[in-house]
Amino acid sequence: MSLLNPSLLPTKTNFAALASFFAAATLLSASAAIAAPHTFELKIYNGGAMPISPAVAYAREGSLSASAPGSIASSGFIKLCQMGDAASRDAELRGNTSNSSVTMTSTPIMPGESKTVEVTVQDTKTQSIHFETMYGKTTDICGVASVRSHSLEALVHHVSPAAIVNDRTVVTGAFQEARLPSDYLSAPFCQSASTAIACLRTLQGSATTPTKISAFNGYLPSVLSMLETKYGADEALSLRVPSAGAIEIEVKLKH
Repeated sequence: MSLLNPSLLPTKTNFAALASFFAAATLLSASAAIAAPHTFELKIYNGGAMPISPAVAYAREGSLSASAPGSIASSGFIKLCQMGDAASRDAELRGNTSNSSVTMTSTPIMPGESKTVEVTVQDTKTQSIHFETMYGKTTDICGVASVRSHSLEALVHHVSPAAIVNDRTVVTGAFQEARLPSDYLSAPFCQSASTAIACLRTLQGSATTPTKISAFNGYLPSVLSMLETKYGADEALSLRVPSAGAIEIEVKLKH
């Protein structure tokens, strides 16, 4: 007589159930590993000719930033782009649950200098990293950049050692485009402005209706020409911001 209980012997049904169990466990384990938080180092290099304000960086669900072109600028983003007020923007971003790991640099970044901040991403498959700063010698221009989830995934899985992106320049839409007064040839203008940037700010009033964040396409040639005549070539040239941006952000996985 067999000492084995037939009911305890493996059957096709038992094998199938065990296979399903182990497959599910493997998938859950892999999913948990992929969704584990990862910290990234962002090295911000200012390759332009003017200082940039203290910058903010953050992780966010989806691929769109909190300052996506086509959206209405928030008060915090306007303060950042108009005055370089990163603290107000930092607080605003922290108050939105779509954002996480919000951080900022404590001081401006001068031309040729770099600073490094860290951003933790909870799930690189669904989140992205974003960066915002003000070009310091402007009236209302921010440099913004994004690192999408596919780039973060490549870093996590060591497909590439670093992701490098450049900023793009945007305006908030809260202010009018700088224009010369209609009577500028006969009437003096910017008499109390001692610098070109101070004059530029007097030529740019608040927008009468809310408009959307959009790409910055440069100041009008007529404005730059008159500023050069009034304040000199060096002053006028110092106001030029490349539309493609002058800030490089190198992102690496922190080990």
